[in-house]
Amino acid sequence: MKKTILYILLLCSFPMFSNAQPRILQGEVLDKQSEEPIPFAAIKFLRLGGGVLTDSAGRFTLQLNNWPAADTLHITSVGYTPLDLPVANFRDSSFLTIHITLLPPQREVVVKTKYNRALWFWRKIIAHKSQNDKHHFDNYGYEVYNKLELDLNRINKDKVKSIGPIRPFGFLLNNIDTSEGAPFLPVYLTETISDYYAQNSPFKSREIIKGSKTMGINNESVSKFLGGTDQNVNIYANFIPVFDKQFVSPLSDNGDNYYRYRVADTQYIGSQRFFHLIFQPKRKGENTFEGDCWVHDTTWAIQRMNLFLAKDANINFVEKLHLLQEYTLVSDSTWFLSKDKFVVDIAPLKTAFGFIGRKTTTYKNVAYNQPAITDSLNKNKRKRSFKDKKPVIPALKTRFEKRYFITFSVL
Repeated sequence: MKKTILYILLLCSFPMFSNAQPRILQGEVLDKQSEEPIPFAAIKFLRLGGGVLTDSAGRFTLQLNNWPAADTLHITSVGYTPLDLPVANFRDSSFLTIHITLLPPQREVVVKTKYNRALWFWRKIIAHKSQNDKHHFDNYGYEVYNKLELDLNRINKDKVKSIGPIRPFGFLLNNIDTSEGAPFLPVYLTETISDYYAQNSPFKSREIIKGSKTMGINNESVSKFLGGTDQNVNIYANFIPVFDKQFVSPLSDNGDNYYRYRVADTQYIGSQRFFHLIFQPKRKGENTFEGDCWVHDTTWAIQRMNLFLAKDANINFVEKLHLLQEYTLVSDSTWFLSKDKFVVDIAPLKTAFGFIGRKTTTYKNVAYNQPAITDSLNKNKRKRSFKDKKPVIPALKTRFEKRYFITFSVL
């Protein structure tokens, strides 16, 4: 009898022991439009309570001994629309890796009072533009790493294979990558590291390419444009060139005629205070952006800027365009560009495939107003005038078109 009772107790306790096996859920939280990691996003269970924060690279790990059968993961971050994920969507596995993407909120601004605090902040930024714009330096230099990628996306294999010239190359479609969810086919990748020097008055520049690597389409003329020369957009300018059109910058001297501004949040990083400024176009159909930025409240310099192409912007074949810039404090009161990312999604054949291009640039070892920079510039064989300087994004358009036609001429 005692053995029977002991056997029954063991049977009853067995499910409890099996459910007690720990489960691990890890992954990363990304900006859906820029594919940039979102640091310090909060991930918690709505019913069970408790959770974690993503690290500086947007990664997280959740480990529980008793995984809830009916609960919801709630993901939040400042400047993004909250996301709820039912736990039931995750497959029954002791170890699971997921990728979570968040969207910026719908930026609808309603001003209920005559005093607009955000507009007061914007005027402070405009008043300090001249001291925060790098063009106020006599000269400057840095080490720049630049990476340019071109992929085919939204690939419909059946329709692509039906295009006559592509049929002999159908085997290439076997290399489609699905690691990031939506399928894509890498076409071109190039990396360049160089030292870049510039002087503002009169303008001249010098670039020393220290290394370059290209995979995919072999076109050496493209590599010449992939270093630091004119590769970053000046967000403090009144206009920002996007392909063949001039778009009004949210930091334009007349920006209040084109944008509505709203202060969304204030945060401290160490002893530094930053406020979060959101902007959206006042009218549809104008050449404007929507987006947000973080601003240092002492120097009124931009620490991080996100620019998105407005949904009603009229640029042929462009489905999505995003520009991200991050700035780092290089002295007590000087902020300098440290990261520049440009993403454009082009759909010339929407039913068959499209292109997505990504340009990522990082800047290190920043120096300014140094005699050594002037000495390096004086070594130029040809003096370059300001008129030679071309805007970055139209140059990117030329390169995208060049690859587009090269691709199809090969096919």
